[in-house]
Amino acid sequence: MRKFFLLFILIIPTISIYSQCVGLRIIGMQGDNPDILIIEATQNISGSTVFYITDNEWSSTNNDFIDLNEDEHSWTAPASGVASGSIIQLSGTTATCGTLSGTPAFSTGLEEVYILSVTPSTTNGSVTSSDICFALSTGGTGDLPAGSSVNVGNFDNTSYNGSGDITMSSNWTSSDGAVTLASANCVALPVEFLSLGVEKVKNSVILTFSTASETNNSHFNIERSADAQDFESIGEIKGAGNSSRDISYAFTDEKPLPGINYYRIKQTDYDGKYSYSDIKSVRHNTVGNLNITPRTTEGRLQVTTDIEAYSLDVYNVAGQQVKSFKSLSKDQYISIDDLNAGLYFIKVNFDGQVETTKIVKI
Repeated sequence: MRKFFLLFILIIPTISIYSQCVGLRIIGMQGDNPDILIIEATQNISGSTVFYITDNEWSSTNNDFIDLNEDEHSWTAPASGVASGSIIQLSGTTATCGTLSGTPAFSTGLEEVYILSVTPSTTNGSVTSSDICFALSTGGTGDLPAGSSVNVGNFDNTSYNGSGDITMSSNWTSSDGAVTLASANCVALPVEFLSLGVEKVKNSVILTFSTASETNNSHFNIERSADAQDFESIGEIKGAGNSSRDISYAFTDEKPLPGINYYRIKQTDYDGKYSYSDIKSVRHNTVGNLNITPRTTEGRLQVTTDIEAYSLDVYNVAGQQVKSFKSLSKDQYISIDDLNAGLYFIKVNFDGQVETTKIVKI
């Protein structure tokens, strides 16, 4: 088990990545005494992350909750984090890992339970479907977010079978009698990433981090992306294996991409298990702030630049020019739909200078 303290160096602003509420889903509920909720981590959850749980009814029309004087409580992940696949049981005032505030109490049938990344507010417009990680209904009247919910029907108790589409009631076992709930199994994160430091120094980018302890740690891969979606490894650092002392690491990206560079660290154990750090970014300015995205495309490319006049040529790996775009100015969209899948080089020509970007057509 590793705990990380990553030196955070912030010379220029970084960009945070936000997305749909993810991380937890409901895989079982017992409305009979004692009331029990079973939740599962669908991805690694950082230590002390808070999720909110309520059985009040959500309105998709008003994007808020209707206060029916039902329960609102929260679950906080343990300091060591929770690995994807962990199963946590909430019952009474206790959780099998992490901490639970409040006491879950569910009706026997005609109920709905929501897990959220925000507090279940009754203020209009305060809770959208993207704030709801998952919702389970046993025939209740609250609205459900599409794609991240299931209505199993009017039953006291229900449990996901563990395979198949979780949003299909046919993949759940539901009954007014007893059902078998999944056993709790909370696994701490192999690495607890607290932060990632990125610093632009002249024409390079320096990443710096340190570990407080390491167990079974094989290595780190430094991964980079132009669009925060498709990452590639640009370097590897050997881990300490097992250590109980502070160890510092650093990596220099000598050839950052033009425009915004997104970085993350992938840590791998000897047994092949791995986890990722958060994503941080830094802008590597080029002449005219030129940037071409995405780096992997089905045929459409976006050119963002301040350059008033330029041309753009596309070359294949054999060095042959396969497309050319003349008399361009500032931001543009270009198409390479008609090219075969493969690796290409985009050359932007302006004022006697050439900037080259590598892209992949799929």
